[in-house]
Amino acid sequence: MNLNPLLQALDFQEDATRALAGDLRTQIDTLQTQLREAELRLEHLAITRTTITGLAD
Repeated sequence: MNLNPLLQALDFQEDATRALAGDLRTQIDTLQTQLREAELRLEHLAITRTTITGLAD
C-alpha cells in the first residue's frame, strides 16, 4: 500500500491549517490593539465627563 498520497494530503491540510492559524493570530493581534485603543478612549471620555460635571457644580 502506497501511503504517499495520503501523507501528501495530510501535509497539504496541515499547511493550510497552519496558515489559517497564523492569519487568525494576526487578526487577534489587530483586534486587541483596537480594543486597547477603544478602552483608552472610553477612559478619556469618562474623565472628560467627570471634569465637565465637576465644573458645572
